[in-house]
Amino acid sequence: MGEERTIRVKVLLFGPAAEAAGGAESFVTVREGSAVGAVRKALVDRTPALGAVLETSRLAVNAAFASEEEALRDGDEVAVIPPVSGG
Repeated sequence: MGEERTIRVKVLLFGPAAEAAGGAESFVTVREGSAVGAVRKALVDRTPALGAVLETSRLAVNAAFASEEEALRDGDEVAVIPPVSGG
């Protein structure tokens, strides 16, 4: 049996996501081969207050919007982009 391999991704948080998390930058470690959805889950597991914000936010990987199924690589940068409002 081998040791489970992991990757580390940098997470950038903006607006209400940064407020809920208590900062604009974080790091998440997930299993190698994980998809974007695993980062969303890890963030909510660690900071439940992010749950409501993440439900309405888009995630981007390396500056491009990504689907929940997009595979991640070690060192990727994931940005949490909350909806924009205003007038």
